[in-house]
Amino acid sequence: LKLNLLRPYHAEDVLALRACGWTRTERPLTSGLSMAWDISSDSGARMTMATKNWRRNLKRSEKYGLSVECWKNPDAQEIADLYGEMEQLKGLSKQMSLQAVESMLSSMGESLLFFRCLDGNGRIIAFRACAILNNQAWDLMAAAGSDARKVYASYATLWGMAQECHVRGVKLFDFAGVDPQNNKGVWDFKRGTGAQPMEYLGEWEVATSEIYRKGINFMIRLRGGGG
Repeated sequence: LKLNLLRPYHAEDVLALRACGWTRTERPLTSGLSMAWDISSDSGARMTMATKNWRRNLKRSEKYGLSVECWKNPDAQEIADLYGEMEQLKGLSKQMSLQAVESMLSSMGESLLFFRCLDGNGRIIAFRACAILNNQAWDLMAAAGSDARKVYASYATLWGMAQECHVRGVKLFDFAGVDPQNNKGVWDFKRGTGAQPMEYLGEWEVATSEIYRKGINFMIRLRGGGG
C-alpha cells in the first residue's frame, strides 16, 4: 500500500507513521514539494507579492479581449478535449481521461471551483479548477490550449480564480505539487505569484512482506517510475 500525503511536513507525523510500520517510498513518483500562496490580502497586496515578470504577463493578458469567468456548469467533454490539446502541444502523456474528469465532477461536486478563459470569439482556451475546504484551497486541474500561451490566458485564469477564492474566505492556496527539476516552466509560473515553497509529508509505503515491497519497487523502477 502506497500513500502520497499532501500535508505539510512535520517531524511528529513522520514519527507517528514510522511507529505504525510505514517507511519512506524507495521510488517516489512525485517531488514531494509544493507551493503555498497567501491570498488572505486584497488584490493590491497580492499583486506586490508577484514577480515583475508575472505582473507584466498578467497585464499583457488584458490586451486580447479575454473573458475570465466562473464556470458554474463545467462540461467534462470540453475539459477532456482541452487536456488532449495540451498533451499534443507539449508532447505529454495522458493527464486526465474523460472518465477521470466525470468521476471528479460527480464525487467532489460543490467543493470544486472552476474558472475558464474565453477568447474574443467565445471559445474556451484555458481553464483551472481547485477544491475549497474551509479557508484553504488546493489546485487540482488546469489545461491551456494552443492559443492560450500567445495571450497569457493562464495568468488571467489563475488570477481570476484567486480573486474568487479570496471573496469566499480562502486564506491559503496550495498549488498541490511542483517539480522544479522536471517541470521548471510550471514551477516558475507558480513561484511568480509570490507563493512560498513547502515540503509535503510525501510518499510512504507498507507491505505484509519485505520481499513483496522490494519487488514492487523494482517493477516501478523498470517501468521508469520514481526517482
